[in-house]
Amino acid sequence: MSYTDQLPLGNQMMAGKWIEGDTPQISMGTGIAKTLKLKMCDQLTFEGCR
Repeated sequence: MSYTDQLPLGNQMMAGKWIEGDTPQISMGTGIAKTLKLKMCDQLTFEGCR
């Protein structure tokens, strides 16, 4: 997973659209998305280390 303002050279969009606006968004590799059985518009929650 990553976050950047611009699509890095050599990367390719496979689905959806590039990150825009102020809403928190991420991009994710297709391999990890398949492993975690995630699909477009799923919502994720992250917890920090304590």
